[in-house]
Amino acid sequence: MAATTILHSSHPLDAPLCGHAAAMLNRQMFVSGGCDSHLRCYPSLWLYDPVHGCSKRAPMTEGVGWAGHVMLVSGQRLVVAGGLQSMWAGFEVQLQCESYDPARDSWTSFPVLPQPHISPAAALGGQLYILGGSLADSARDTPWVHRYDPQAKC
Repeated sequence: MAATTILHSSHPLDAPLCGHAAAMLNRQMFVSGGCDSHLRCYPSLWLYDPVHGCSKRAPMTEGVGWAGHVMLVSGQRLVVAGGLQSMWAGFEVQLQCESYDPARDSWTSFPVLPQPHISPAAALGGQLYILGGSLADSARDTPWVHRYDPQAKC
């Protein structure tokens, strides 16, 4: 007899989203940014609980919202990088990067990406790597990899 997998319902997000990111820090799930059905990007950060839903945290400070970005845990902070932000007549690349301190409920900017990364992959191994993604102006895939060293702050 084949094993059956059952998915259980959890509390929904506060709004329908696409292009958002999520990460676990200290056994808590955080959800950042994303677009709504009108293609407006949110600068929001939510602490998500499957039983109780979302509680808002301090919004990201760079740009008017983020989508198609990555979020990773670095030490006791969350890091967001890459993606797009919605503008009045479309989208613009988001080159700024930010880190979030949950103990202070605050964001700090760090060096901008030299090239856009829309929907990239990311890895953290002492240093933050932003890998590939696509370009906003041509929608072509990019082979670029950019690295941020938190110790050297560059």
